Amino acid sequence: MGLLRGAERILRRQAPLLVFECENRHLAPGSVEEVFSYLAGLGYVGSFICRNQVLPISQFDPAIHQRQHGPYFWKSKDYCNNFIFRKP
Repeated sequence: MGLLRGAERILRRQAPLLVFECENRHLAPGSVEEVFSYLAGLGYVGSFICRNQVLPISQFDPAIHQRQHGPYFWKSKDYCNNFIFRKP
């Protein structure tokens, strides 16, 4: 989150396309939902990549798409950590 907040002026003025990885396991004590909410507050619309499809962020469920169960959970076919945010 710190990186995005530090770039807020650029995000507001230039509205670059954002393509990034984001995982709850790396954001503690924050969450991917906080990142999504912050970007939505700046006017961004999000999507994520799941099984070679681009889906709206409204379909992202961390309990499914970032489930941390078993060894190498991040290699699960349903584990999603790639996101795209753009301004319409």
